[in-house]
Amino acid sequence: MATVGSTPQAAAGGTLAQAGAKTAGSIGDSVTEDRFLKLLMAQMKNQDPLNPLDNAQVTSQMAQISTVNGIEQLNATIKAMQAGNADMQAVQATSLVGHQIYSSGNAITLADGQASGAFELPEGAEKVTLVIKSQSGMVVDTQDLQLPPGRTTWPAGIHAFSWDGKTSSGAPSTPGNYSFEVKAASGKAAATANPLSISTVDGVNRSNGSVSANTSRGAIDISAIRRVM
Repeated sequence: MATVGSTPQAAAGGTLAQAGAKTAGSIGDSVTEDRFLKLLMAQMKNQDPLNPLDNAQVTSQMAQISTVNGIEQLNATIKAMQAGNADMQAVQATSLVGHQIYSSGNAITLADGQASGAFELPEGAEKVTLVIKSQSGMVVDTQDLQLPPGRTTWPAGIHAFSWDGKTSSGAPSTPGNYSFEVKAASGKAAATANPLSISTVDGVNRSNGSVSANTSRGAIDISAIRRVM
């Protein structure tokens, strides 16, 4: 009995001790891992000599705890990279200060008889119509925009426009804030036209991992900027 009981226990105990020491050295002082090792050692001390712990099962458990630890370390690394990327974006964004930017939006401001805006065509179009609206949503002016010089159709890309502040009847509009809509078409089919507002950057703000530009139209997320002038 002594021979049968001591041989498997010693063999199993030696194998588990070596594996446990190796795992403890690799996973460090994590609370979760420390508890795992204590439970494992308790199992080893109280195992049935005639039915010792299965080495394959113990190895599988160690592999699982190591995988969990690896995932936690990976998540921590990713978070650190994201924070570093946001810091880099903030530093790079400072170069925008003082520049005009085109960003997603349909706001336009009339001052001194002049207002400027832009739009982006994902695909070409044959005709582009500009609709100016008051803050209450009333249509102030509607006009077909002139094609770029030397073009018979509108090419895909970003295009700027200006509005002289006159209504459809030719009367001058009151200076202030307006909105606009751009309608594009190719033949009888409508085409996509995305409105872009023009503003000037006067500062940069970093908050909750995101970076935004402080402009004359308020805070604008960096990802919304389509062009820098």
